[in-house]
Amino acid sequence: MPSIQEIQAGIVEDFTFLPQWDERYAYLIELGQKMPPLPDVYKNEENLVRGCQSTVWLHRECHDGNIHLLADSDSLIVKGLAALLLQVYSGQPAKDVAS
Repeated sequence: MPSIQEIQAGIVEDFTFLPQWDERYAYLIELGQKMPPLPDVYKNEENLVRGCQSTVWLHRECHDGNIHLLADSDSLIVKGLAALLLQVYSGQPAKDVAS
């Protein structure tokens, strides 16, 4: 699996190819739409992200020392941002995510 830094560099490169803000927003929305749906069982108070104007749920688990994340939002842009978060951190070793 690529490192967190390698994944981040790839994301920066992807967005660099999109010179216009509207293209970047469209790509971000597309990323969110491609995310697997968050099962309703995880849409609860414990997973609710506080302080966000949108409704956002972030479910996390740790298996064999690796972080696994699931997320959803009622906002298309925020859901796309959550997709980026999952892309970077989900599946990564917990020690790398913590640092």
